[in-house]
Amino acid sequence: MDDNTARTAEIVVVGAGAAAHRFVARMLEDPDRAVRITVFGDEGRLPYDRSVVARIVGGTPASAGELDRAPFRDDRVRLIDDDRVLRIDRGGHRVRTRSHRWYDYDALVLATGTHAQRLDVPGIRARGSFVLRTMEDAHMLRAFLAVRATEMPRALRAVVVGGDEGGVDAACALHDAGVQTTIVDTADRLLPAHLTVPGASALRGIVEARGIAVRTRTRVTRVDPDATGAVTAVEFQDGTFARTDLIVTTGARARDELARNAGLPTRPGGGVLVDADGRTSDPRVLAIGDVAADPASGGTEAALASADRAAAALLGARIASPAGHGWRGSPGGIEVVALRVADGDGPTVDIPLPSGGDRMFGEVVLSEDARVVHRVTVIGASADASLAGLAPGSLDGQRVTRALLAAAVAADGAEACAHGLRCSPLEVLTAELADRGIRTVAEALEGAVESRGCGPCLRRLALALPERAEVNVGVRPGDRGSLRSEVRLRGTTAAPVLEVRVGDESDGTLLLVVGHLAARREATVRIDRGLLAVSGLRAEDIPDALADLRSAGAVVPETLIGGADLARPGGPIGVVRHPPRTRRRAGTARSAEGSA
Repeated sequence: MDDNTARTAEIVVVGAGAAAHRFVARMLEDPDRAVRITVFGDEGRLPYDRSVVARIVGGTPASAGELDRAPFRDDRVRLIDDDRVLRIDRGGHRVRTRSHRWYDYDALVLATGTHAQRLDVPGIRARGSFVLRTMEDAHMLRAFLAVRATEMPRALRAVVVGGDEGGVDAACALHDAGVQTTIVDTADRLLPAHLTVPGASALRGIVEARGIAVRTRTRVTRVDPDATGAVTAVEFQDGTFARTDLIVTTGARARDELARNAGLPTRPGGGVLVDADGRTSDPRVLAIGDVAADPASGGTEAALASADRAAAALLGARIASPAGHGWRGSPGGIEVVALRVADGDGPTVDIPLPSGGDRMFGEVVLSEDARVVHRVTVIGASADASLAGLAPGSLDGQRVTRALLAAAVAADGAEACAHGLRCSPLEVLTAELADRGIRTVAEALEGAVESRGCGPCLRRLALALPERAEVNVGVRPGDRGSLRSEVRLRGTTAAPVLEVRVGDESDGTLLLVVGHLAARREATVRIDRGLLAVSGLRAEDIPDALADLRSAGAVVPETLIGGADLARPGGPIGVVRHPPRTRRRAGTARSAEGSA
């Protein structure tokens, strides 16, 4: 559409939800733009935000869902809220409504959203069976609770069918209204389209802590009414029963029948197929919001973004569509951010983020070499200002995620763990990974069993691995021209591990000392590409062992020799190096042998 055209452009919008509202607002931003927009809604009310529908049941006033009315007060907009579009005549560029009126368009925008899917099981029409999708549904359910509560001598019981955002929202709203609630879903976890197993497990724990029961991997097969026709129990697929006074279904399917009947391509599971700008196979017809959403990236935020892109496309501009998928929501008031920053195949590794404050769960999913950020999930993210820069598929997403990990590493206190990976300086760890040719998290953990499952250690690895390629093998930061032998103490007090990396220009003195040390202490030595790892030592053996290594030419801090750092549980990490090109005198070597 060209703003400079003398003729007023006719735009028809079918649907009056949040996406339609956003689209209209964007088209009206220029007060001189020559457009006439006709918006059709069939609920007999002004557009509202459906994400608050469930909360109406829990007592939230309906006004909380009202959207800004300003766009619909503009003289260029006509809102028809009591009629419904039934047919699209693509050849004639017009639509026909239930009242048999025709409306011409230059551009048609489908923003029809979704409709509720009622369970198809015996007894589902019993009194106390509800769907929850519209404001009217919420008011009906709220009225039922008020009446039914006066008929029962106990608290009401409810079964909510659906573990998606709507299901969790409905369950929390019912719980807030004093109803004992159970969520039931056929999937193996809550929010399966958005959350990984660990993330869903964390969300389930939060929901159950509120007193809401969760049953997954099952489905309702029958609803039993009592003698009065009211819901009294539900049966599950395994034959078990649960007593309940009402059943609420929150499932939904895209309202794509208009597009399908007009010959426009749709998904088998529901939804209109569109390009990055929201255009269908017919360039004059666009689809926005939930009717065109990918199941993995639905929600209010995605709906609004699609409206922005469609408006920009009609105005001759373009907003880049993110490469990945993202979802932000607040089911039951629980803030959840689940972003797919980059797509890709191959093994991945989960890096936990520390919990605390407003963050109840955090997870970063990386490629096995930690170079590519695939997903970021945070629950309770409202206080995480750093997440504001996370956009699916963006380079900023990679950068912001690295910053998120770096902040977590900086916040990991000394009490977090005493493992080698955690306590070793980051630049030393990076250089060591490069020296040993370690490229993946799994390879790094082969020699650090104690760090498996340790959040602080995994976070340091996630930062160090991407940097290792920039470190010359065998060269330490700050001394690029030298090759050093290194002695390192890691592990815990109960199981210390002494590591000796022999430099390329060292003589055999250290090898002799290590050999005698292992023989005398009945320890074992593991050899891996120039690294000697001595395990099986006792904590009380460490000071003497370090003294022997020092006498062989290694530079060992006095505090480490005295074992002062070994006093606290878990043990310390020490990194000591002996200078390169050092030639020991025979007497020194013999002294070392004698002490061994």
